[in-house]
Amino acid sequence: MRGVILNRARKQQIVDFSELQFFNKITPTDIDGSIDFNGALFVFIEIKYGNAPLPYGQRRHLEALVISMRKANIPCFAFICSHDVENTEDDINAAYTKVEEFLYSLYLKLDSKPIRWRTPKFGGPVWLKDYIYKAITYTMHKYPNIDLGMNPANKNWYTGNLGDKHERAECISL
Repeated sequence: MRGVILNRARKQQIVDFSELQFFNKITPTDIDGSIDFNGALFVFIEIKYGNAPLPYGQRRHLEALVISMRKANIPCFAFICSHDVENTEDDINAAYTKVEEFLYSLYLKLDSKPIRWRTPKFGGPVWLKDYIYKAITYTMHKYPNIDLGMNPANKNWYTGNLGDKHERAECISL
């Protein structure tokens, strides 16, 4: 199965970036997830516990990635999500983390400041898995000839809940 951690012991090791500091303030950050759809669409994911704030540096890094993709005219989404798994021994299913904010490259006006993150419009929790499918559907609608590396013969690539006309309309109005 793809996307599964193969070596849990290695995953639990902390990578210490403290000696990679530049100009007295620039240090590495991490992104919890990154998806590359054949170089034609990118998705970046950051997941926090509860209502933990996203540190300035991580937010700035996600914004810089999305802005760079915008300049290259490549569709790109960044998602900030939350989970409520209290026990640190328990796994977090990223597919069912709640989207709190998102940024879409092609919504950005490059000369505007500050960057405006959006919140989901839909009532109730918006799971990351469903929102990524909405992002894919929106991108495919906006760019009908885009090659996301999927098998075009597979009409049932989405296994979520976008089956009715209302749900599909919400995708397009992302």
